[in-house]
Amino acid sequence: MLILGNYELNKLDHVQQILDKNVRTIAQKCGRSIEQFESEILHFYEGSETTREIEIGHAANAIRHVVSALKSKIDLLKHKKITQITDFSAFKHEMVQIQENIFEIKKSNKSALSQLKAIETELEDELNLYYNAKLPEWNQEISFCNFEFVPSKVKASTGAQSKEVKQFFDFVHQSGGHENGWRKEDHQLFLKLRGKCKRVDEVATQIHETLPDISIEEVKSHEEWYKKYLNLQTKKKAAINKWKQSKTIEKLTNNVIVNETERGGKKVVQEENLKDKLLQWKMEREEKLLTEQEMEKQKILCQIENERLKRQKQIERKKIVNEWREAKKTFEQTKRQQQRIYEDIEKRRRATNANKLIKEFQTMDELYILKMRQIHKKITDEPKKRIQSGPPVFRDPKRVLKPTIQWAHRVQAAREPLCGPLPIFATPKLAIPEWRKSIN
Repeated sequence: MLILGNYELNKLDHVQQILDKNVRTIAQKCGRSIEQFESEILHFYEGSETTREIEIGHAANAIRHVVSALKSKIDLLKHKKITQITDFSAFKHEMVQIQENIFEIKKSNKSALSQLKAIETELEDELNLYYNAKLPEWNQEISFCNFEFVPSKVKASTGAQSKEVKQFFDFVHQSGGHENGWRKEDHQLFLKLRGKCKRVDEVATQIHETLPDISIEEVKSHEEWYKKYLNLQTKKKAAINKWKQSKTIEKLTNNVIVNETERGGKKVVQEENLKDKLLQWKMEREEKLLTEQEMEKQKILCQIENERLKRQKQIERKKIVNEWREAKKTFEQTKRQQQRIYEDIEKRRRATNANKLIKEFQTMDELYILKMRQIHKKITDEPKKRIQSGPPVFRDPKRVLKPTIQWAHRVQAAREPLCGPLPIFATPKLAIPEWRKSIN
């Protein structure tokens, strides 16, 4: 049980007075009264609280929507209702949409977290800039006399004892937290795989397979950071334990000195009391260590149980996914088999139709060839008759060697003397053949 003495109470009262004075100074510099300053701070706090609730509500609605969609799909796959899925392409599109929604939620949450961290660092820088001059003064020990606050005559500590603690917290602050800027779930997964695997490459590959947004180089750098973190943490714990031991021993020695000054010559009794107190302190310390170890064991057992449950859930999910894949595979195989059977039937039907058409065309060709052969045979058997160009007339075969009538008249005219003009009607003309007379 923690009991505060007058020293600690006076120190807290002194710090409270300094803080009140600082608040009044800031309000005066802003040109407002303390009530206005407090009301503005309260209004700012309420506004930030409402904004935080709105952002949490939006994030919760988005996560709830994704979870409801996932639950509906898991119910279909878990209870073997694969027959209700009529369109696998639409089902696949819905699953891809759910995955995109999850990535979008993670991206928006990461951006909001980075903005909040930037605001946090800005406020922390302002606070450090303003209160760096006051923190050493508040950390000094304050002595009191007759309940009046006076400056401490004890020199301030050099800071050699808190060097390891300061290094640890500076390292954590520079790293962006106890997870090196990672999410708590990702860091817990890293610790779990680090406890299972011996090599860093195995841890990096498994984390990269589980979380594709984290590369292998990032995991290796995180491993180096975690080693440094553990080293600084052990140094910090050792320094704190050393400081506690020195404080307890100093406190016990101070009590012994006070008791010696008050009681005078009872040194032997005080030494025995000191030894008893030291033994009691050691026993209490051992009991405390045992309780801490027991609590640590319980914590480790709880973590192991949680990991077992998570592993069991993962196995169940893998089983469901494998069943869904097997069902999908069998469905696709049956579908392909039916398609193959249908194609074979269609192929046979087309082949039979083609054979029928080929036979029909062959019979038609045979008939046509037979018909053409008959026609050709008739043409060759019958002699060709000469077609007459006109009516039949008498032909004298001896006329080839005889002159024409016009030539005979010319020769006769050349022999006979010319006696006057020759009448045109008396001029002999060629006779019109008989076959030409009937033609107009």
